[in-house]
Amino acid sequence: MKYRAEVDGLRAVAVLPVILFHAGLPPFSGGYVGVDVFFVISGYLITTIITREMSQGRFSLVHFYERRARRILPALFLVMACCLPLAWLLLYPSQMEAFGQNVTATALFSSNLLLWLKSGYFATASEMNPLLHTWSLAVEEQYYILFPLLLMLVWRFGTRSLLACLAVLFFLSLGASGWAAAHAPMAGFYLIPFRGWELLLGSFCAFLAPRMTARPGFDDLFGFSGLLLILGAVFAFDAETPFPGVHALVPTAGTAMVILFAREGSLVQRLLSRRMLVGIGLISYSAYLWHQPAFAFYRHHHLGEASTTVLLLLAVCSLLAAWVSWRFVERPFRDRARFSRRFIFGASAVLIAAFSGVGFYAHINNGVMPRDYDMPELRQFRPDNRALQEESWQPLRARSGDPNYNVEGNPFDRHPWFDPSDNRVPVLVVGNSHSKDIYNILSFSEDFKARFQLARFGAQLTDLDDPSHELYASENYRHARVVIIASRYKRDDVAALDEVLGVIQADDKQVLIVNNIFEFEEYGDRTMADVMLLEAYHDPGIELRNVDMVRRVNQAHFDSYRAGEGRRPGLEQINRSLQAVAEAHALPYLDRMDYVCARAEELCHAIDKQYRKHFYDYGHHTLQGARFFAGRVDRIGWIEELEALVPDS
Repeated sequence: MKYRAEVDGLRAVAVLPVILFHAGLPPFSGGYVGVDVFFVISGYLITTIITREMSQGRFSLVHFYERRARRILPALFLVMACCLPLAWLLLYPSQMEAFGQNVTATALFSSNLLLWLKSGYFATASEMNPLLHTWSLAVEEQYYILFPLLLMLVWRFGTRSLLACLAVLFFLSLGASGWAAAHAPMAGFYLIPFRGWELLLGSFCAFLAPRMTARPGFDDLFGFSGLLLILGAVFAFDAETPFPGVHALVPTAGTAMVILFAREGSLVQRLLSRRMLVGIGLISYSAYLWHQPAFAFYRHHHLGEASTTVLLLLAVCSLLAAWVSWRFVERPFRDRARFSRRFIFGASAVLIAAFSGVGFYAHINNGVMPRDYDMPELRQFRPDNRALQEESWQPLRARSGDPNYNVEGNPFDRHPWFDPSDNRVPVLVVGNSHSKDIYNILSFSEDFKARFQLARFGAQLTDLDDPSHELYASENYRHARVVIIASRYKRDDVAALDEVLGVIQADDKQVLIVNNIFEFEEYGDRTMADVMLLEAYHDPGIELRNVDMVRRVNQAHFDSYRAGEGRRPGLEQINRSLQAVAEAHALPYLDRMDYVCARAEELCHAIDKQYRKHFYDYGHHTLQGARFFAGRVDRIGWIEELEALVPDS
């Protein structure tokens, strides 16, 4: 295969936006499309190599997998080995447990499956995952396993049959991707059935490129247009863009156009063949491997907002580390004279087993080790927010007997919770994860328990405008006299609320609406309280023993709330719209900040006197927080309007 310098230049165009996107630079809000550019390039190169060898009658599956192992595994193993001690030093137990899962999944090229099951690429905590980016390697490796087998099977029937087969798979995958973007976005983002079309697009380029004739003006126009499509996606797309789906056609079609029309002597070919771009392209794989661990571990170590300057410096360091690993790891291991096939396969098997074992050990041993602070004042301070999040589900998991009870889709929600022999009024809390917080508070509230029974049904409000939704057929809904709606409302939730209320009120239910909680700033997976307390812990000039520290933390939260300086712009406007809907239906409307904050004292209760946190993120309550806020609810009479709905109870 003739070397194309412009393809290495295109790799640079792919990797730099990905790095700058992960660095959090706003102009590169769509930098994640660089991965899609890589997919098309990989499909093009792999198909070119395989079809050339097949046409010459010398293709070997073993030889193909050997090349892939030489290309991918040495640098990957180096980066994973460097991550292990940093993870040991910097991660809390639940983080280390999750990291162990990622190590095992990465070693087994299944991290896309793990991320699909566990989280989201754009979630706040995702930026703290050192191995987040390995999902794309898993997609490519899964493609490398399946695609050669498909070619070997269909090759004998001729090129037309092969292209027809690939075309069918391409359109099936593209159609599935469009469906998934709307209905199953995490599956669409991570899984190969919804990503395969991007690599297949590169495969079509491998068949088309040799058959196309050069037309200078035409090549310049389409090659440059392709480059503009890629860059347009980089700067125009963001986390809200439905992706991949049809939107992914923009960068992938642009990549295909560059591959097909950046011919020798064309404008784009000369541009992408510049020495600097080619150099970055050559080290792009290592740069892709190094940048995310560098950013993630910095964020774990650093308190507060990550500095853009430091992240850019780390991006440069990632490029330097990439050159070192390319020069001293990638290139040597591609040399068959230095490392035999037996060595490559044997060493790879041993290291895959070793990394899988280490990751599994961390997983089954709850992150291996505890993290303690040696100041007695902090003995009840728990910085591990993931553990606090899991703990907050304990009451519902105990009530349901389901250790996996979560936000929605719980079988137990369809079972009866209310006791018919109990004279107390049955109250059903409905909503997303914030309904869990309201459930916990009410379950601890003495005033509530004296008059009411309690159940929960987890659901998204936008699904409840359908009268056939399973909520309305559930035992708890049928027996509930009062329905409390508590959620993290977005604009589409408020828009759907009119129809939802129409359905519920038609069933002769009393309804009470609980508003959005104010969303305090987060710093990676740390809360405002975490940052303030850890800064005090590390700063000898701040006296943690001073009782004013608790007030400082709680007052800082109040100042943020009063100024409206949270993590969610437009929240106040959504709450006003929500209140307007409640008033239009003559429904009680409860403000959660009434129990969170003491306005007269200018405090929001983020921590107690033992430095126990009441939030594990921007606004979800810890179990301790729910207990504390239950006391506040009783003291301030927060449920008086609920009691007024059923005065005869």
